[in-house]
This record gives sequence, structure tokens and C-alpha cells, in this order.
Amino acid sequence: MSSIEGHINDLKIKGYCCSQLVAIIAGLEPLDEENDALVRALRGLCIGMYRKKACGALTGGACALSLHLQGNSLTTACRELTEWFEGRFGSVDCKDLIGDAAGPAMICMDVVQETCGKCLEMLMELDCL
Repeated sequence: MSSIEGHINDLKIKGYCCSQLVAIIAGLEPLDEENDALVRALRGLCIGMYRKKACGALTGGACALSLHLQGNSLTTACRELTEWFEGRFGSVDCKDLIGDAAGPAMICMDVVQETCGKCLEMLMELDCL
């Protein structure tokens, strides 16, 4: 089990969802920050905004990037993340990733883990970490 995977599992046990997990691990923690209000607000992005629309791991990743970047750098990074995500998983929509499952499926943790890794990799390449 990788350190990110173990950390995701620890946070998942506390009740955090996909968008919250990515934003915490790739956004807040590298800044050594906590923001309970932001983390609560990110719950609205879970399971594709509870409609299986845009995947929460992706939208949480965009939120994580926005904590580190601004302006054109943020725009470029969000586009790159979205292109990577769609290429890697075949869709940006939760319904396409989890199918008819009522809630998060096993694939979600893989998507969260890989999206955290991609966001952290991008931020390192941009000398933000």
C-alpha cells in the first residue's frame, strides 16, 4: 500500500468523499493548512454533485490546484488535469466511471489516488511544492 493510498484510507474512514480527499491531500496539506469550512463546502462535489456528473476527484483536483495557482497558470493546469483525467479514465463524468452503483464504487479510490498523484506531480513541476 502506497503512502497516499494509506492516507486516503485513513481520511475515508473519517467520512471524507472523493472531492474532499483530493483537495485535502493535494491542496491543503502541502500548504500545511486546515480549512474546515472549505472541506465542508467540497462535500457538494461528491459523487458528481450527487448526480453522477463531473467526477468529484477531478473537481476536487481543480480546487486543489486553485489553492496553489492563479491566473493563466491555474487555467492551464486545470485544462491539463482535465485532459489527463479524460485520457486516463475515458470520461470526466462519474456516471461513466461508476455505472449504476448507488454511491462510490471501488474504482473511486483508484481514481482519487491517481488524481492526487497527478495534482502533486503537476504542482512539483511548477515549483509550487
